[in-house]
Amino acid sequence: MASKHLIFDLDHTLWDFESNSRETLAELFDVFELGRAGVPDAEKFIELYKVENDHCWAEYRNGRMTKEVLRTERFTRALRLYGVHDESLSARLADAYVEWSPSKTRLMPGTIEILEHSKELGYELHILTNGFKEVQYRKLDGSRLSSYFTHIFTSEEIGYTKPHAGAFHHALKSAGALPEHTWMIGDSLEADVLGAHAVGLTTVLYHPHEDPEPEVPHFAVKHLLELKALL
Repeated sequence: MASKHLIFDLDHTLWDFESNSRETLAELFDVFELGRAGVPDAEKFIELYKVENDHCWAEYRNGRMTKEVLRTERFTRALRLYGVHDESLSARLADAYVEWSPSKTRLMPGTIEILEHSKELGYELHILTNGFKEVQYRKLDGSRLSSYFTHIFTSEEIGYTKPHAGAFHHALKSAGALPEHTWMIGDSLEADVLGAHAVGLTTVLYHPHEDPEPEVPHFAVKHLLELKALL
């Protein structure tokens, strides 16, 4: 009998990117005294940064921005909204963010329980993430998640970003997994679900903040523990 495989996204799916990033950005605001630099409100800055970060990541996934540019550009764009044009400050914020954020350890509710349950059912577990290699491994190690996964695939290492079919084909081949025996679980309809669906994987859209529409993925859940009834 062929092995059963679950491929998980990491950020926003297992690792609580929203909480960990917000905590880091609040620390950056204080340590780098952004209030004195012309950014009066931390909460507003964090929200604006999130928008610019999403825009930069979309450009990165589409091959229009490099890793190196993304790291600093998201801060540069956020600061410019306040009329702050300081490339040195952007670079220092970028370096500190990449250093501090991966040390945060908050996980999405139910993460450990569903990983334990999946292992007990005999699934082989893997990570497929668009995040950068050195950052994602630190997140997994710091959160004590690494031991659950047979393979950890980052887009940087395999040369493809989700939703490119190459990312999923690489994961399947390396894991010795058949598409019909493999599930992809992630929070992004575009990157995780549509990409995996196109190469024949069973897909689960994880969307904790609103009721997701199940028409495109095979399944949709608001809490990771809802996976218990599906596996």
